[in-house]
Amino acid sequence: LESVPSAEISVTTRTIAPPVLNQATSPTKAGIQTLSGTKETDSYVYVNNVKTSAAYTDTTWSYSASLNEGTNNFTIYAKDDAGSSSSTIAATIVRDSIAPRILSSTPSSNAFINALDTVDLVLVDDTTSVDLQQSIIGADVKTGGTSVSGTWTTGLDNHIIFTPAQSPLSGGIYTVTVH
Repeated sequence: LESVPSAEISVTTRTIAPPVLNQATSPTKAGIQTLSGTKETDSYVYVNNVKTSAAYTDTTWSYSASLNEGTNNFTIYAKDDAGSSSSTIAATIVRDSIAPRILSSTPSSNAFINALDTVDLVLVDDTTSVDLQQSIIGADVKTGGTSVSGTWTTGLDNHIIFTPAQSPLSGGIYTVTVH
């Protein structure tokens, strides 16, 4: 019987853990946000298929992400020199740099009324949900350039309500500003 030559090969496979993403801020007004986290040593981190600057031997990573207005989706994974990739992790960051707009008001804009006990505004935001508490911070009612004393409260269905300290308001033209 003739002997058949044989060869032995050794193959090592490696499972790479997905990188860990630190908490991202969302929603945000910022146009750039740094994504960061940890990773296994001897791997690179990719964000949306772009290799980050983290060194192969490092255990931390970061990536400066440019954000568009609205929803921004990120897919993040690790990969080693042999081409083995981890499973992916996903992150979503919402950029909302546009203030909500007034959908309706009571009284309506340019209305002529006899007495004004409250101003009731309904806000809408085309990008995210309306943060009513944030919207009333710095909100103002003015007449003749002077702020009117009063309180702002929030209501259901995106309502914010201004109640003047001295009610009803005297005659004049009033301007309402919200953020």
